Amino acid sequence: WRLWGTAAMGIALREGDKLHRFRVEADGMDMRVVSGDAVWDLRLTARDPWIVETGEGRPSAEAFVCRDRVTVFMNGAARRFAVHDPLEGEAGAAKDAGRILAPMSGLVTRVSTAPGRAATRGQTLLTLEAMKMEHALTAPRDGTVAEVAAASGDQVAEGDVLIVLAPPGDRENRKSGTENSSG
Repeated sequence: WRLWGTAAMGIALREGDKLHRFRVEADGMDMRVVSGDAVWDLRLTARDPWIVETGEGRPSAEAFVCRDRVTVFMNGAARRFAVHDPLEGEAGAAKDAGRILAPMSGLVTRVSTAPGRAATRGQTLLTLEAMKMEHALTAPRDGTVAEVAAASGDQVAEGDVLIVLAPPGDRENRKSGTENSSG
């Protein structure tokens, strides 16, 4: 809810190894869902289960939400999603395991690494201030920092890539890791 304007939030749902990101804008029971170039205008007609109308002559969907799981029934098929916690990083998705994304819009207050430096799983690499709180963004795995895309004082948006770790087994990764351990 917002006093002025439309309420909006980002939602990420995981289906197997695939991560679906959506931006939801709501005005009462009317919603607009945006994912990449796709846009859906929806209307909620009931809760528990959530029943969604996609427009005249279009199929409706039912969504059951239970803690960290969402099951959507549409056109006789069921799809199951896990609600993705953005503060957990991208470690669960194999192709994104080396990317640290901004979990929400905020201000970068501290960058604790640089390209070429070794990183250990769980090590704080960047601190983001959002909603009057500091959020430590940590390395999802051991590796070498390949890229730092944000600096202290930068304002970032949800989903922005902040740090990239070199792929495991990457020649530069091994070379940088060796240099860092000896020097």
